[in-house]
Amino acid sequence: MLNGDDTPGGQPGARFLLLGPVEVTVDGRPVPLGSRAVRSVLALLLLNRGTVVPTERIAEMLWGHSPPASARTILHGYVSRLRRQLAALRGDSPADIRTKPPGYRIEVDGALIDLVRARDLAASAGADADDAPGPDRRARLLRQALKLWRGPSLGDLSDEGVLGSMAHSIEEFRLDLVEQRVAADLELGREGLVTAELVRLLDEHPLRERMAAHLLVALYRLGRRADAVARYQDIRRRLREEFGVDPSPHLQRTYERVLRDDPLLLGSGNRPAIAAGRDAAAPRQLPPEVGGFTGRARELARLRELWERRRPTEAERAGSGPRIVVLAGPPGAGKSALAVTWAHRVRHHYPDGQLFVHLGGADGRNGPVPPDSALRQLLVGLGVRDRDVPAGVAERAAAFRSSAADRRLLLVFDDAASTEQVLPLLPAGRD
Repeated sequence: MLNGDDTPGGQPGARFLLLGPVEVTVDGRPVPLGSRAVRSVLALLLLNRGTVVPTERIAEMLWGHSPPASARTILHGYVSRLRRQLAALRGDSPADIRTKPPGYRIEVDGALIDLVRARDLAASAGADADDAPGPDRRARLLRQALKLWRGPSLGDLSDEGVLGSMAHSIEEFRLDLVEQRVAADLELGREGLVTAELVRLLDEHPLRERMAAHLLVALYRLGRRADAVARYQDIRRRLREEFGVDPSPHLQRTYERVLRDDPLLLGSGNRPAIAAGRDAAAPRQLPPEVGGFTGRARELARLRELWERRRPTEAERAGSGPRIVVLAGPPGAGKSALAVTWAHRVRHHYPDGQLFVHLGGADGRNGPVPPDSALRQLLVGLGVRDRDVPAGVAERAAAFRSSAADRRLLLVFDDAASTEQVLPLLPAGRD
């Protein structure tokens, strides 16, 4: 159940805090953890809660590729210290670090971890269409989640290496929550309250296109049409100078509506300020990044080479077909982890959304997901209501091609069984 005070201070019992300096608190008071290395070990275990973290991965986090000869002994000492501290917490110990070859696993109730709590609140704010909360409750749930941050995620542990990458992913999650909360506030007509916040955030993150679209709407509603135009021109210039690309179709459409004084920008009551369908919030379906992902530098470099080579220019994009990369290998080789890691690295180049479908090719119990079911998932992900999804593979494929047309989308199809399973899921285009 999601209610009550979600601020980190003053809560009874033990809490494990990652959204700020890494801490363990009891009744709101920090428990001394010791050195940076001990806190780093705890953070990595908490970020991989319920799964075994190999000792090699922990050693790489602590010492890079040059661990000392006594690395295992030192690491065992760190874990022993953490076990003593956890055992000394008031009442029954809320967490237990277990030795499980090839490493260690922490068992702890996710409700005691602030990051898990934030994700649960975000999930409640973005419930399925039939149960979606209204904008007022959505804004309150997202505010509760954002109140859990006490500073930069992972604090002083976020500067480099494995934890640095994970801290960056958590920061992306936070900014996504901010954008969702602002969207809910705009639905409620609170542009006067969010404009200054959006200006500050865009000064810090000048290339957040979804945030820029929100600011254009807010400025227009406040009668600051010229300011909205100037903001758009600024982000357009930055994108062209730094990346050689134009703004996303969503941001361009918002700007065009400002220019023609589209009444949809004004909103009405709880009606979204941005038109439904293609201008609805872009889907963000990628699974979380795999904690401490390592060992695929060559494959990641090859993916970047292929992506850079095949990325179309703005002039080439119109009418172009999907760009396809296939990762092949035996079950358990790490294809999914590699695909998700790469997708997170380039997702900001696909502002119209990222869709993820698990096709079940290696699932011996249920078999591969049929194309009609996969197409339903894709259409719903793009904002089509479930009851409006047409019947039949051909009809659904045509509807998906129409919905995906002129969008910059990133599609990840995991665990495909065959080419025939994937072909109906591809958008249209020349090639």
